[in-house]
Amino acid sequence: SEMLTSLGRVNDSLDVLIRIAKTPAQTWAYEQFEIARDEFRRGLYSESLESVLRAINGFGSNPGYKTEFRFHFLQGTIRLGSYKNDDRQVSDTEDSEAAFLKAARYSSNDLPAEAARSLLCAGRAAFTQGKLDVALKHSSDAIALDGTLAEAYFQSAQVCCALGRPKEASAHLVTAIVYDH
Repeated sequence: SEMLTSLGRVNDSLDVLIRIAKTPAQTWAYEQFEIARDEFRRGLYSESLESVLRAINGFGSNPGYKTEFRFHFLQGTIRLGSYKNDDRQVSDTEDSEAAFLKAARYSSNDLPAEAARSLLCAGRAAFTQGKLDVALKHSSDAIALDGTLAEAYFQSAQVCCALGRPKEASAHLVTAIVYDH
């Protein structure tokens, strides 16, 4: 999950994010997001989840910013869990998948590469739940948005292996190797 936060625009600086904000409410939400990212970096996963949910849903008189894909991507990353983040109160792969799908939806028009990465992560969350057909669909949807996303081909290969389809897995693996930089 730590690798996921390094993907794409999730690590934009707070200054860049505030320049994007159009209203004081959005600025407040981006500040909550920055707090969540710092808490995540420090391994404070439950606190990070609380902060990113504030960024999305608001708190008190602050309404939050529900359609910022970065917020949902971080929520998905936190909920996906990892060997460091194994708190069952925080990890929830179903919620992770849903958050990544929202991130994909909110980024698809303006940032299709970010949507592809979000779908890749949704596929990972589905895979960890044992929803292999769904994981393959999310991975295929990621490839449809970004045909050079090596990680999506690699994940498709993993899922095809788990489904007992080695020829398809092999084809995906070869493509992953071709696009891996």
